[in-house]
Amino acid sequence: MKWKAEKQMIVNEKESTRIEGKKMCFAKKRRNITSQAATQTMKQRNEIKINEAGEYEWERFVTESMARTNKTQKQYLPRPICRLALPVATSIMLDIQQNGDSLIKCPAEIVTAERDKFERCITKAWYDFQRSGNLQVGDKLVFKLANPPSTLMINIIKKECLS
Repeated sequence: MKWKAEKQMIVNEKESTRIEGKKMCFAKKRRNITSQAATQTMKQRNEIKINEAGEYEWERFVTESMARTNKTQKQYLPRPICRLALPVATSIMLDIQQNGDSLIKCPAEIVTAERDKFERCITKAWYDFQRSGNLQVGDKLVFKLANPPSTLMINIIKKECLS
């Protein structure tokens, strides 16, 4: 009972896809009641910005499950990105950087789920990068889809640099 009292509970409501200025907002999945920390993570995943050059940008923080190297990982792409910028793309060039310095440039296959054509992820290339051990819990990943749909730049900002 004490645990429930310590967490502030929030319910997310369903919204529709829309573009507000240079920021794209999209429908959130119907969610159960969640903790404030989980809600913050969901909100950060739902913010996709479109810059002047027409590039899509979004951010994510590395969670414990993303930092694990003993299990095959996938990097899911946001549905609005799949719907608007990558409707038919099957491959993309990954440019992974750390604080602006390029670490890896490699081609990656975009895998589409059978149940939904807009549920897409990067599998093998992401897993190979993730296994190298460069990700730690709390690091910030800044994704930028440049020249859609040719290059996905991922900038890793280490937790130490965020403070």
